Amino acid sequence: MKSWVVTEFEENDPSGLYVQATMYWESEEAFDKSYALGIPEINEDLKNYTDGMPVKYVGKVVLRG
Repeated sequence: MKSWVVTEFEENDPSGLYVQATMYWESEEAFDKSYALGIPEINEDLKNYTDGMPVKYVGKVVLRG
């Protein structure tokens, strides 16, 4: 992982989100490999934060300021 950002939203935010984690990886392959190695630990820890499952979106950073 190159870097990460955690964003907390206001209660009743219209997006429906509470917390969003944005992670920056060298490649999608690097993420998939790391995630596969830690799935049991990650999924076990998720219950400390939510009763839902994470949603994975993959995109390419094309501009950063």
